[in-house]
Amino acid sequence: MLVWYKITRSYIKTPLIKIAEGGKGADNVLFFLPSDNVNAQITAYFVNQDLINKKKTIYYFVHETGLKYYPSKLRNSFITYKDEDLNWWGLIINHSVLNKVKSINCDVLVDLNQKQKPAEKFLIMDLPTKLKIGFHSFLSDELYNLTIKRDKSSFLEKQYSMIERILGLT
Repeated sequence: MLVWYKITRSYIKTPLIKIAEGGKGADNVLFFLPSDNVNAQITAYFVNQDLINKKKTIYYFVHETGLKYYPSKLRNSFITYKDEDLNWWGLIINHSVLNKVKSINCDVLVDLNQKQKPAEKFLIMDLPTKLKIGFHSFLSDELYNLTIKRDKSSFLEKQYSMIERILGLT
């Protein structure tokens, strides 16, 4: 399916960017959040920290089944999709959802999913965001500029805190 997608769609080449020591971090961030029970509960703690940071504009994209795991105070910043928004290939076809996500002018896109979700992965490929961060997988070279290798011996929170430091959220 990835080969078909690459053939039929024009590839968006993102410009190179630099992360400098004196940088202020990202102003607008779009997080793709997990919706499965275990990973969503861990990620919810990370997302709760965003309530403290009022200087950044942060958006979240998640399947509606995972919405219950995240703080209700942040619901205005969430964009959700449901199974009815997907075609039989598993791609998002609801124009309202696509337009909401594509209208966000974010500096950084961060995919916090540990599991492969075709709907979200293809959307990530379509977005012209300059910096895309995600966990290392067999597709990560196609999706992200910066990958974080998941260390099986450490906690997931450690990788999340690394992302926070990269983005200047801490």
